[in-house]
Amino acid sequence: MKKHRILKIIGIIVVVLIVIILIGSMYLGKFTTSQFLYINEENDTSTNSVKQLELWGYDLDEFLSTWSRSYIPVTNSDDEIIPMVQFSPEIESKGNAILVHGQGGDHISMAPIAEMYLKNGYTVFAIDLRSAGMSALKEVTFGIKESEDLIYVVDFVNELNSDPIIVHGQSMGAATAALYGAKKHSHNNIDYLILDSSYSSMADMIEGVMLDMGMEKIVVNYSMFYSNVYMRIFKGFEFKDGDVFEAAKKIVTPTLVIQSAYDEIAPIEVGQAIYEYIPLSGYSKDYLLLSSKHVEGIIDFPEKYEEAVFKLIGY
Repeated sequence: MKKHRILKIIGIIVVVLIVIILIGSMYLGKFTTSQFLYINEENDTSTNSVKQLELWGYDLDEFLSTWSRSYIPVTNSDDEIIPMVQFSPEIESKGNAILVHGQGGDHISMAPIAEMYLKNGYTVFAIDLRSAGMSALKEVTFGIKESEDLIYVVDFVNELNSDPIIVHGQSMGAATAALYGAKKHSHNNIDYLILDSSYSSMADMIEGVMLDMGMEKIVVNYSMFYSNVYMRIFKGFEFKDGDVFEAAKKIVTPTLVIQSAYDEIAPIEVGQAIYEYIPLSGYSKDYLLLSSKHVEGIIDFPEKYEEAVFKLIGY
């Protein structure tokens, strides 16, 4: 009887310890998740864009004074605003280019690419992703929710005219474009995809940042596991939803993959893999490798960049 009582007490202690560990693990998952979902909380993305362009020697003032622009708010199904700026060419428009910026910046960071399209007679629609620029949303989901927002942006542009639509993204914007390209909505609603310096997945990006912080691999794995559990329960998505490699396998839209040879954020093998995973052949997909750093191909090799883009588009 005494032995049975001791075993019962031990059992209760074990259960309590397990519950404590699980609760602690969930709090760890919540904390880990908050560190990357709210990465822009104290980040001035608009200033970041301006400073980056200055560092590259790009004349933003000339760009803004040359091309007329107007602000257009697009609303998604949750009544959330997706800020968008339309830039108009000086001639009759040949088509529409939807530009998707990378993490840490806003739509202004896409000015060099916008200029390329505008000079070639395309109307540009440059959006601010979640928690960037004019966006009032707080969470950065590394392309998951952002790719859903693209559905409403594309629908808006399609309602304006029936001209061809290009979705062109850089870095996280490229990942966002790829994730959108995997959705059935893209199959009949856009004409071209340009993926410049995309990373491989949300999980790889988060893991890389944590390892760079000096965290042990086992701690990173544990934290990410419970972060994934937390996101699945409380956010409605998980790391696998941000897998660009898997998304690439579902892309049916003619696509150009642009890779920088000296990219330390999205290494050369990432762009090569994305290109290989896209189930297209012939002129329906192309790959451009430039001897530049992350997203700097348009700055270092503007002519090669432009040539590759319009080779895919056909004019």
